[in-house]
Amino acid sequence: MLFEQSDLPMVLLDTSGRIMDWNAAAERVLGFTRDEAAGQSALLVRRRGEQRRLDLLLKRIVQERRTAAFETTVTRRDGGTIPVELDFAPLENAEGRVTAVGVVLRDLTRRRELERRLAEQEKMVTLGRLAGGLSHHVNNILAAVSTQVEMALATGSPGAAEQALRLTAQSVDRLTHLTRNLLLFTAVEHRDPAARCRPAVALAALVEQMTGDLGRRGIVLDAVLADAPEVAMDAQNLQHLVHNLIVNAAEAIDGDGTIRVRLTVGGKGDAVVTVSDSGRGIAPRHVPHIFEPFWTSRGSIAGSPGSALGLGLTVSQSLAVAAGGTLRVAATGNTGTTLRLRLPGLPANTASDAAAAGDRD
Repeated sequence: MLFEQSDLPMVLLDTSGRIMDWNAAAERVLGFTRDEAAGQSALLVRRRGEQRRLDLLLKRIVQERRTAAFETTVTRRDGGTIPVELDFAPLENAEGRVTAVGVVLRDLTRRRELERRLAEQEKMVTLGRLAGGLSHHVNNILAAVSTQVEMALATGSPGAAEQALRLTAQSVDRLTHLTRNLLLFTAVEHRDPAARCRPAVALAALVEQMTGDLGRRGIVLDAVLADAPEVAMDAQNLQHLVHNLIVNAAEAIDGDGTIRVRLTVGGKGDAVVTVSDSGRGIAPRHVPHIFEPFWTSRGSIAGSPGSALGLGLTVSQSLAVAAGGTLRVAATGNTGTTLRLRLPGLPANTASDAAAAGDRD
């Protein structure tokens, strides 16, 4: 009989989920004899919540006469655990009525180990790229400062010294921004579940702050901000997120241009921020890569003078996801690029409860 001869652990359940029988392979893998297993149901799953899920699945299998699969963790007699996939199939009698459910247990230990190794390799690749991009970015900034300082020392000109100091101050700002992005990328600053802010207020302050600097570069910052609902992100992180988007837009503009920032309310009460530029756009083949750390459309590491990509878009996407939202490329082409940020709006009662809690504190 296939049931007995199979090397795979196989279990026979009644329609209520109780164990009727299991084969020698199941005895060997799980350590329980048939007599010990008979009539039990909890032996198949480890957690009570999963038992409830399994019961509902079995009910559908019986009623709909369908096969199904279920991943869980089973506990052996010695207390050890095994990650498994349970493959279910309804068994019918001669009258076509489902009277039992057959289950095959497939050990996922090796697959999970391979997945763990793959994830570890991917993490090391990401760390390597991060380290390489970071060092390249910092070296470019330091090289520019070093060159200006050497020129100032060589000429002894007050004008050269002033320019060197100005470049040094700008470089400190760039390094500060890079450090902030790095902290947000690697730490948990943006995961405060109690954080919230009103987007229009936060973004109005950001626009006021950035308008002057962009104007001196010949870039007009055109912002229209609706009164969107509160979102689950503090004002500083929201400003940093959108700041990255605006900086990225500015880098795409050669010479004079316009960046448009729009804050609207989405159909589900979401806060929707779009940042559009009049720059050179992004080739469609490059769109899937723009949120990768230190990636540029030139196919090299970001960080050359004049480039502010680095971790900016990577961090912005991470901040959006942490708040339950999304950040995507909405449009691109020869006339510029539009990035759309969507953040779920908080219900009015949630926001008022939070404010009341803050008052009590």
